[in-house]
Amino acid sequence: MPYSFAAGDEVGQTGFKFEQGSTRFFAFTLILTNEPHMIREGIESLRRDLRLSPATEFKFHSTPRPSRQVFLERAATWPLVARILYVDKQLLPVSFHKFKSWECYAFFVAELIDRVPLGELGNTTLVLDEFGSQKLTLQVVRKELRRRGLWGSQIK
Repeated sequence: MPYSFAAGDEVGQTGFKFEQGSTRFFAFTLILTNEPHMIREGIESLRRDLRLSPATEFKFHSTPRPSRQVFLERAATWPLVARILYVDKQLLPVSFHKFKSWECYAFFVAELIDRVPLGELGNTTLVLDEFGSQKLTLQVVRKELRRRGLWGSQIK
């Protein structure tokens, strides 16, 4: 049975200028669920318990270790499945260096969606975290999904 909701977020940069601070690794994660309200309520409860503002975004690397532990313990009880694409950009062919940041982002989003086990996606609502211009990002992600034959068949 397909999941009705998917939320995507990335870690790292899409660039290849390692000597200028680009991250070596890039990861894109999809959280799949049929009960997004339960996850939203869980996050709101966690924010209250940790005395965080409702507007606070969790940034795992800068969150104190005890709060990370609480987050992971709570998240383990939420009704979700995580699918993650983890990329060591230094191992990619040089042809990737020509990609614009949003093209690289769209490639990795589509790569992960293409690898999601058959049947997990259907009329799934996909929500992506902000990555540059919303209009441009949506356009290039759709283009990459169409190129792979994924737009309109496995994901809408």
